[in-house]
Amino acid sequence: MRCAAKCVVGALAVFLCLEGGLRIAGAINPQWVPVNRGYLRFLPAPGGVVFGHRLNSRGFNDIEYRERRPGGTYRILAVGDSTFFSVVPYRYGALTLVEERFNRNGKRVEILNMGIPSIGPREYYSLLLHEGLRMNPDMLMVGFFIGDDLCEGRANRMLSHIRTYGMLKALTGTHALAGGSDTDEADFCDRCPTFDRDTYVGIEAKRVAFFQVDGTFPEYANHTAHYYRKMKELCDHRGIPMLVVIIPTEMQLYPLRRGEAMKRAGVRPQRYDFMLPNRIMGRLFDEAGIAWIDLTPPMVQRARGGAVDLYLPRNTHWNIAGNAAFAGFLYDGLDRFMGTVIGNRR
Repeated sequence: MRCAAKCVVGALAVFLCLEGGLRIAGAINPQWVPVNRGYLRFLPAPGGVVFGHRLNSRGFNDIEYRERRPGGTYRILAVGDSTFFSVVPYRYGALTLVEERFNRNGKRVEILNMGIPSIGPREYYSLLLHEGLRMNPDMLMVGFFIGDDLCEGRANRMLSHIRTYGMLKALTGTHALAGGSDTDEADFCDRCPTFDRDTYVGIEAKRVAFFQVDGTFPEYANHTAHYYRKMKELCDHRGIPMLVVIIPTEMQLYPLRRGEAMKRAGVRPQRYDFMLPNRIMGRLFDEAGIAWIDLTPPMVQRARGGAVDLYLPRNTHWNIAGNAAFAGFLYDGLDRFMGTVIGNRR
């Protein structure tokens, strides 16, 4: 019995020493904290072809770029999910359009697209730490998608604050790259439904809970904001400005589709507020000193209550028109933010 007690005490002492050491190291330099590269499970294989565009040697949906920033160019690192990756041909993607518009207007801007489908805030942080910072960006632009970026398990929310757990995850995590078959631009269809109606409405119905007034959203939101605060720490350590872009989900733009999702979920509209996540996340970002822009209101106006379709049919991603609209509003927000940042540095 005494031997068992000594083993427990010894193990606890080792854990406390390791945890304390990792926290001290992280306080000195946030990049010294081991983080699992879970995003690699979703990163497409380098060199794959998506709707006629060849992915770069890192597996991102962009042209090839070097770690060394070109002279006289303002480099923006874009970290996010499939909204940034884009599920339309490369030339129609929002980030491609924004970069082209900056350069057309005489501003030498380079946007490095590090969007990866199916990842969330935990992976955004890991991606920034392991891949993004080495690209020496002038600023970080990171997405927050209302539809998916709140899906975090309760156990992971608790364990994510333990540095020793993070180290073990980093040492034992799987790093297999996602596969996929090549597609030509001719394979893309802007008007073809992705899912049958029943499957699509079911996907949207699962997201209804995020908008419940008396639901668990604040708990999820605070944990989600934890990863954005960690990204802000990394950026502050390197003197890199950071901007969060809040991206709406389809239910926020289209009342009819919202009604279908709520009917499937079996809930009453009176208990739901479809701008609640935006307000809560905006408050949390403000409290953390994180700059942010919300593109939900202008995209709602552009959709005109359903008169203008900005999504692929039965899909949660922008179509070509949606990417163009999103790019226009994103350009305006980025231009204002860059003007403020550059002005403050003078």
